[in-house]
Amino acid sequence: MNETEKNQNLLRFATYASVGVATILIIAKLVTYVMTSSVSMLSSLVDSSLDALASFVNMYAVYVSLMPPDKHHRFGHGKAEPLAGLFQAAFIFGSGIFLLFESFNRLFTPYTVKNIDMGLYIMGISMALTFALIMFQKYVIKKTSSVAISADMAHYSGDILMNVGVVLSLIIYKWLDFQYIDSIFSFLVSIYLITTSYKVTKTSIEYLMDRELPEEIRVDIIKIALEQKEVCGVHDVKTRSSGTHYFIQLHVELDEKMSLRKAHTIADNIEKEIMKKYTNSEVIVHQDPKE
Repeated sequence: MNETEKNQNLLRFATYASVGVATILIIAKLVTYVMTSSVSMLSSLVDSSLDALASFVNMYAVYVSLMPPDKHHRFGHGKAEPLAGLFQAAFIFGSGIFLLFESFNRLFTPYTVKNIDMGLYIMGISMALTFALIMFQKYVIKKTSSVAISADMAHYSGDILMNVGVVLSLIIYKWLDFQYIDSIFSFLVSIYLITTSYKVTKTSIEYLMDRELPEEIRVDIIKIALEQKEVCGVHDVKTRSSGTHYFIQLHVELDEKMSLRKAHTIADNIEKEIMKKYTNSEVIVHQDPKE
């Protein structure tokens, strides 16, 4: 099994782990919400439901993005990931609005939070599971640079912060009997979800619009090309990403008296060196005569 196949298997396993953790968290938090009637717990339950939805969407997006190119999709299927991101953003925004209204409703309608100790116990388990998943996702992202897994990790990183808020809300309610704290935390969570939906939308659109790769990668590509001593200059460097793949184009300037065969060999060497550094890339080098 080569490195590319290992990374693809890592991506698939990361999506399965994400769906599994999200499912466990939903069941646990649903039971706890029924027992406690805490709106903060409800907000955490909604967030975990969103995480599960996002994880299912990501699982399908990764499945599609890993499909090999075909006659109808010559550049592969990597754009499935940002399309999934737009889908996730719409659900995140809708849930944020729901929680916003729910927090205001609970603010003006007093209620009693019950079984606080059980709620704290469940939240502790939730945070431990979520933290373990995030650590694994970080490892996968380091290996694959996957947009889908990065977005999924952002969801679960926010979930950790949200769970901390729920725990603080339950503790403050238990010890200070401050009824409004639950609604206040729920309001903050709703603002977080709405903000997150904006960020996910922005990132997804940038990928769909073929945003350039980071500047440091572009600089590195030029450096690699100039390491060929026959190359007099580099211009018109164009880059984009699709799923886990990079597409790179550049023009190199060569002596106008150089033979076509030698120019082609130099271009091939540049392509090989770039693909050696960025193994998930497809590179095209155009040769121009230096004037």
